[in-house]
Amino acid sequence: MKKCLSPYLRLALGFTLVELLVTVSIAAILIAVGVPSFTSIVAASNTDSATRRLSTAFSYARSDAVSRAGSVTVCASADALNCGNAAAWSQGWLVFRDENEDGTIDADDEIISVENISSLQVAIGQLDNNNNALGVSTVCFNSLGNECDANVDFVIFTATSIANGNSSAIALRSSGVVSLCEVEPNEENVLDENGDIVQDENGDAQIAVKARCT
Repeated sequence: MKKCLSPYLRLALGFTLVELLVTVSIAAILIAVGVPSFTSIVAASNTDSATRRLSTAFSYARSDAVSRAGSVTVCASADALNCGNAAAWSQGWLVFRDENEDGTIDADDEIISVENISSLQVAIGQLDNNNNALGVSTVCFNSLGNECDANVDFVIFTATSIANGNSSAIALRSSGVVSLCEVEPNEENVLDENGDIVQDENGDAQIAVKARCT
């Protein structure tokens, strides 16, 4: 006579090989589906964080300039000590009271805020209102809250994830007002501070973005 094991006894004896293989297969499928989704969520969070923190820095600098009736500059900085080139925005920036509006930190200038975003792993670029690439490394606000440089009419700052190309953007107008933008892929590649094409985690070239700002 064939004996039937109770569910409790079978549980005590452990899983069969077939059951174990099925469980492992299901777990592998869930991981394969879940990891890319998680990566996308993290990338979106990082790009949003980068543009939000940059927008906050601009607003803080503008407010300080108005309240002090003096110029305040936000500059890209790779080392959290000195102003750098336009590519350095991807590492962070400095906010300082720029007494002579020269865009550099002089002996009598006071640094009032330092931001390091290197952990976010984003590439920050600049575009004009026709989505042409710019090389803006400093943004200055005067006592009226306007952008100091008369040549800077409209600058879009884009933050693109190095992991998967997810992007977000903000626009800075000559009036000093910052607004959010919608982004979409462009045909151009994203370049790093050395002018090399940035690749995602799969080794594919990252694509730049176009931005539509209100």
